[in-house]
Amino acid sequence: MFDVPAEAAQTIFGLALVGEGQVWARNLQFKVVGNEVPTTATRIVVDLQSVRRADAAQLALMARKPPSPLLNASLD
Repeated sequence: MFDVPAEAAQTIFGLALVGEGQVWARNLQFKVVGNEVPTTATRIVVDLQSVRRADAAQLALMARKPPSPLLNASLD
């Protein structure tokens, strides 16, 4: 749970993967709940230098390689 101010124009949600692996998400939902539901908080510790190095390496790799053709014809 997270708090969204009543005057907020939008809520943006994202996933991030630092390092190797995969991120999968399915059936995500946003629900309005009352104040009786406590806000959950999880501290996420991120080594920004490692993130920047991984991002730079990924960008360099992408620059050397042409994009792959789409595999899902429904996206055409």
